Amino acid sequence: MKTAKHIIIDIETLGRRNDAAITQVGIIPTDENFNALDQYLIQVDSNVWNTCNRTFTGETLLWWMKQTNTPVSNFPTQIVNSYKDLVEKLNYIFKRYNTENSIVWTKGTMDLFCLKDLCEYFNIDTPWKFWQPRDIRTAKEIIKDWKTIENNNSHNALNDALTELEELKINLSKK
Repeated sequence: MKTAKHIIIDIETLGRRNDAAITQVGIIPTDENFNALDQYLIQVDSNVWNTCNRTFTGETLLWWMKQTNTPVSNFPTQIVNSYKDLVEKLNYIFKRYNTENSIVWTKGTMDLFCLKDLCEYFNIDTPWKFWQPRDIRTAKEIIKDWKTIENNNSHNALNDALTELEELKINLSKK
């Protein structure tokens, strides 16, 4: 079984706090050259969004109403019927691909903070180690000639993760 050098994560939420309701999680494990090994779009059933002390914000709900799509994907690779199932699915994916040397990429820190908050709710360790997370926005600030990929702003966690993967690939892969 192949292990991942990089794991790219993107989530969609109904708020901007660490305890925001999570609607989708996109995960892409890759090799050292950012070639995808697999991809996941985990859709959280909408009946679950207001459980486990998850929060919504009015401004985020209004923002979603202005988007061309909704927080529910028509083509998820998996649907979870509880946040506990989501945490277990994350753990399964990380056990399959993660190593001590894997790097976990997100665009900003909120995505991992939301997932960490959910793990803590269930008293479960995060599936990544504290030294693994990296922020794509920080990399963009450091690398002055960072090449940006146009995103269609679908606000689909997997599509966003794929865009982030392409940016990482063109900017950081070994040539």
